[in-house]
Amino acid sequence: MTQPRCAPATSTATGFARYDRIISERTALPAWRGTGHDRHYEADLDLLGSILTIPVSEGASTQSGLLGKGLDAWFAHEFRRAGFDPDRIWPRAQEPRVLPSDVAALLAALPKTIAVDLRARLTRMPRVAPQDATILGRAYVKQVDVVMSSWRTGPEILLSPKSQSSSYGNNLSNRFEETYGDAGNLRARYPLAAVGFAFVVSTSIADTPAQLAKAIDMMRKQAARPRRRQRLHRHNAPRLRATRRGNDRRAGSDSGRSRCQPLHGDHP
Repeated sequence: MTQPRCAPATSTATGFARYDRIISERTALPAWRGTGHDRHYEADLDLLGSILTIPVSEGASTQSGLLGKGLDAWFAHEFRRAGFDPDRIWPRAQEPRVLPSDVAALLAALPKTIAVDLRARLTRMPRVAPQDATILGRAYVKQVDVVMSSWRTGPEILLSPKSQSSSYGNNLSNRFEETYGDAGNLRARYPLAAVGFAFVVSTSIADTPAQLAKAIDMMRKQAARPRRRQRLHRHNAPRLRATRRGNDRRAGSDSGRSRCQPLHGDHP
């Protein structure tokens, strides 16, 4: 990774805007290399280094959110580099950061003066164009950092980048407990969506080899978990059969009762 460059002009901005200039001025590099079976995606890690320069040089804590916004902006940019529809990837490269692609298409089709006015109005309407994407899961609503979605398809990509720079012994397990719960919550409601988790740690974790090994092991388990969960669901979930005969309940007779029973094996 080359020496990252910082963009001082963005220092007065906040949130995602802190990284807009770095990303927009980055020379576009091909995301896909090779041909045929050798074709592969190559991440722009030099750009990531430039982005991380800002929170690191300012000594920003994880709680400040500055590092998290930078990671979200980079991952969203990489999805766009890889060829995904820019207007369906959130956070978007400009305000509003979260905007349905159908509304973005409307803005593109309007006359310029009307589009400028409408875009300005949308930034003041958080219920229509919020700063963050909140997704309804099976059990609870979850803020998801990087999303690909549309009204027509619903969520297709749900990515949660996490970071940790210290206190690995105390908080590492908590990070992965949260991740397991969030993944189950989202995957249960959107089984066809790609649910991802990215974990960024400081090089200081190498000072505690046991914690580094634990983090690697838990990431591998997290990657393998969806396939195992699908197998268990397919083989072990009971099938229910409900039979109702008539609307009246005749005393002493089973023919008019509602019956619900699990079916296993070769049961009809």
